Amino acid sequence: MTVNTRNRRRYRITSVRQRRGTGFPGERLYTGLTLTAAAGALIGTFADPAPIAPSVDVRTEGFCSAFTGSLLLITMYIGVCFFAGFSSAGRPVGYMLCFFKGLGAGALSACIFGKGTAAAALRAAADLLPMEAMGIAVLIYAARENIRMSELTGRRTFGSASGRVFPETGEADLKLYLKKFAVIELYAAAAALIDGLITILIS
Repeated sequence: MTVNTRNRRRYRITSVRQRRGTGFPGERLYTGLTLTAAAGALIGTFADPAPIAPSVDVRTEGFCSAFTGSLLLITMYIGVCFFAGFSSAGRPVGYMLCFFKGLGAGALSACIFGKGTAAAALRAAADLLPMEAMGIAVLIYAARENIRMSELTGRRTFGSASGRVFPETGEADLKLYLKKFAVIELYAAAAALIDGLITILIS
């Protein structure tokens, strides 16, 4: 009787890798969404700047207006991701939102640096671009959770919900989903707070 030790070793290595994992949960999704947003930003730099040209001036509004406006804008994106997660067809929403958010950031950057003096461009960039970057970062996390929940919804819809989309805890999927979006909204509030402070410093 012979024993295939090579297959045993291969099986043990595979088992160890499966137990340890290859990175943090949703790493591939995070990378894919980041690349999608980056592709949108790259394409946005070649867009026609005329439609957004009036919005590139340094803001003169107060802290409360800047904070409220930024928070409402990013919350709108987060809300779309949140509700799309309850649909089995909601997976593309996260990618589309990241792409269009990146597209807008790229077009805004091209418009800022394509008009006016260097000093004015730098001042406008310091005022407008940090919130764009923070908004994209928050949206990527929201889109990731949207896609994972949409996958789970699809499995349940078509009768195959054996694999968990949220393997990092033993909590109920919906409860964990709500907790994650509550944390994402806190990140959005922190980003809006920073944006309000930048507005005060720049104006």
